[in-house]
Amino acid sequence: MGKRETSSFGPIHVRTRGGSRADRLEIFFDLVFVFAFFSIARTASTHITGWGLFEALLALMLLWRAWCSHTLVANRVQPGEGGAPVVMFAAMAVVFVFALAIPGAFGARRGEVSEPLLIAGCYAGIRVLHLMLFWISAAGTRLKGRLFRMARPMIVAVALLVCAAILPAYLPDSLRDPTRIALWFAAVGAEYGVYCRSRGSGS
Repeated sequence: MGKRETSSFGPIHVRTRGGSRADRLEIFFDLVFVFAFFSIARTASTHITGWGLFEALLALMLLWRAWCSHTLVANRVQPGEGGAPVVMFAAMAVVFVFALAIPGAFGARRGEVSEPLLIAGCYAGIRVLHLMLFWISAAGTRLKGRLFRMARPMIVAVALLVCAAILPAYLPDSLRDPTRIALWFAAVGAEYGVYCRSRGSGS
């Protein structure tokens, strides 16, 4: 197993060469993500309909995008060293709350918006914390341009999730679910469209 070499930008230790061992904090964070994935599966199992399964798929794709953001940062910084653990534990707490809010992610039939808004806020929190670590670790490199490309679709996605939480409450019952699903689909599309394009171009 290779030894990891690091450099430091203030309180953040940056990896300059990758090794094959995962930090204990990374493993613990992965377990929190596993809990969130399990929460989505458990919620889908209690609402096995076409809409219910599609909602679960959208939530799964959003969580997967957050996990991809986490792995990107984990490959750049040492999560267990310097000031990174503070940010990582904060992100863990946000993912945990995200998992707890999953059963109400698409809103109660009577138009409550608290849990859908919590989902939007948690997703924003996860992504902002990871982007903040990436920003610090990218100091003095050309990666900051990539950071801006990553932030734009996240902002759009969060705005759409907020709309999906609030707007359906003001619509007739027959339009609530289709509108909510459409806005979630647009949010996921905003994230994955840019992500897939950047992966295809190698940037």
